[in-house]
Amino acid sequence: MKRKIANGIVIFMLLAVCGIFTGAAEGKAVTWSKKTYTVTKGKFKFYAHLSKNKKKSWVYLVKPKKKKASPTSLKFPKKIKKAAVTRIGADMSIMGDGDNEFYKNIFDVWVEYAHGCDGYCRANSKIKTMSLPPALTQIDYTSFSGMSALTKVRIPDKVKVLHAETFYGCRKLKEVKLPKKLSLFSNYLCFDDCPKLDKVTLSRKNKKYTVSNDILMSKDNKTLIWAIPKKTTITVPDTIETIESGAFFNSQVKNIKLGKYVTNLKSGSIMGTKIETISIDEENPVYAVDGQCIYNKKDASLVVGIAKNAQLVISDKVKKLTGTASLCGSLSEDRQLYLLDIPASVIWLGKNWDEVLPVSGLSKVYFRGATPPQVEKKGGYYAASLPVFCDIYVPKASLSVYKNWYKKLDLYEDTEKEEWHTF
Repeated sequence: MKRKIANGIVIFMLLAVCGIFTGAAEGKAVTWSKKTYTVTKGKFKFYAHLSKNKKKSWVYLVKPKKKKASPTSLKFPKKIKKAAVTRIGADMSIMGDGDNEFYKNIFDVWVEYAHGCDGYCRANSKIKTMSLPPALTQIDYTSFSGMSALTKVRIPDKVKVLHAETFYGCRKLKEVKLPKKLSLFSNYLCFDDCPKLDKVTLSRKNKKYTVSNDILMSKDNKTLIWAIPKKTTITVPDTIETIESGAFFNSQVKNIKLGKYVTNLKSGSIMGTKIETISIDEENPVYAVDGQCIYNKKDASLVVGIAKNAQLVISDKVKKLTGTASLCGSLSEDRQLYLLDIPASVIWLGKNWDEVLPVSGLSKVYFRGATPPQVEKKGGYYAASLPVFCDIYVPKASLSVYKNWYKKLDLYEDTEKEEWHTF
C-alpha cells in the first residue's frame, strides 16, 4: 500500500488565515470552518467542524466524557448544531488533508500499518456496538482502526468510498453491511486484521458490486474483488475471469478452487498466508498447477507460489520468474522465505522477481541450473537483482560461473565467502 505525502502546508496556512479549508472527497468540494463545535451524547464528547453554509458537519474527534473511561457503545449524533453529520475522520489538514502517509483514527491515535500500529486505545478498546449517522457520506482513512471489541457495523447507504485501514484491527468484527452506493473499495487493507468477519451483505441495488459465494465481485460477476476474511474454503464461480490484487490478502482461506474461466490473476491477487492448496480446472486455457506453483501455460512464467513452512520449491514446469507473480502460504513472521529452490528449468529472471519471492539473511537459495538464468535488461542496465546476504547454493562444477554472474551484476561484494555453498 502506497499513499504519497503531499506538501499542503502552504495552502493550509493561506486558508487558515480566512478560517476555512476544503475537503473534496464527498464528490463536490465542501468548505469547512476551522472553528470547533462540541456536543455530548451518551458517554462520549464529539468535536466537529461545520461547513461554511452550516448545513453539514464533520466529526473529527471523539473522546470519552470521563477520563480513563472505556465505554461499550458508541452512537454518533445525527446533527451538530442542526447541521447533519456527513463526514467522520481525523482532521489531518495540517498534513495536506487526505493525502498523507499516516493518519489518526477518530480517537486521535496514530495508525501506522507498516509497524502494526492499529490505533487501539483505552477509549475504543471495549466498544462492541457503533451507530453511524444516516446522512454520512464520507469516512476518512483509518477512522475506526483499533476498535478491537466491535462486533458488527452498518455503514450508511450514502457512503461511496471505503478507504484503506478504515476497520484495520477490528479483530472481533463479525458482521458488516456495506453501503448501497459503494463505488470504490480498498480490498487490500480496509478490513485488514479482521479474522472473524464472516457475514458481509450489500444491497442488490448497488450498481458496481454484488456479494455472493463468500466474495465481493463486480456486478457482472466477472471480477473477484475481495474474499470474506473468515472463510476457509473459497470456490470461485465459473463466471469469474479476473481476480483483483489484494483479493485474498490476510484472509483465513486455506483452500481455493479456481474455475476454468479464470484467465487474469493480477499481481498480488493471491497472497493469503493461510493458503494451503489451490486447484484449477484442467480445462483452464491459461493456468495450471504443479507442486507448489501455479504457472502460465503459454510462457511458463510463475504466477503464484504456495509456500509451506516458509519454503518454496519452484516447479520444473516454470521457466520464468517475474515481478508480477504472487506469493502465498505459510511464510516467516516478516513474510519472507527461509528456503527458495530454483530449478534448472528457470532460464529468465524479470524485474522485481526477488521482491515477489523475498528472502532474508537466514534464508537458503538454491540455483539448480548448470548455467545461471538470463537477467532482464532495460536499456544498458540490468532491471533484475539477485539474492544477497543469504546462503547461496549452486552446482559444484558451476561455482565460478555463478560468482562471475554476481560480479557482472555488481552484487558479488554483497556476498560473503562463507555464504557460497555447492551441492
